[in-house]
Amino acid sequence: MTSPEDLLAALRTAFIHIRPGGVALVAPDSVRETFKDQTTLHEADSGTRSLRCLEWSWDPDPNDHSYAVEYTFLLRDGTTLRAVHDRHVEGLFSSHAWLSLLEQAGFRAELVARPLGDASDQGFFDQMFLGRRPAG
Repeated sequence: MTSPEDLLAALRTAFIHIRPGGVALVAPDSVRETFKDQTTLHEADSGTRSLRCLEWSWDPDPNDHSYAVEYTFLLRDGTTLRAVHDRHVEGLFSSHAWLSLLEQAGFRAELVARPLGDASDQGFFDQMFLGRRPAG
C-alpha cells in the first residue's frame, strides 16, 4: 500500500474482521520520521549452491508515501553464476498518518514503541500502532 487511500482501505477491512473489543497490532517496517537508507548482506551456502544478496532500502522521492527496496542476487550452482535484480516498492507513512488513518477506519489508535536491532543499536526505536475496536 503506497497511498493513504490504499492504506485506509486495508485498515477498514481489518476493522470489520475484528470483533468489538478486539485489537489490531500494525507493525510497519519503517515510518517516515525514522526511515534511513540501509543495506544488508544475506548469505547462504548448501553444497555446490550459494547465494549472496544485497538488500538496499532507499527513498527515491521523500515527498511521496513510498520507498524502494532493491535486491541484487548472485546465485551460484556449481560453476554457473547468474545475477538477478528484484525491486519492491513499499509504503512509507508518518506516525501521524498511521494514527489518523486508524482512527478514520474506526479504531481508537495509539502508538507503541518497539526496540529494533540489538543492544548496541544506540537505542533506535521504531513504532507499532495499536488499534482498539470499541466494545459496543
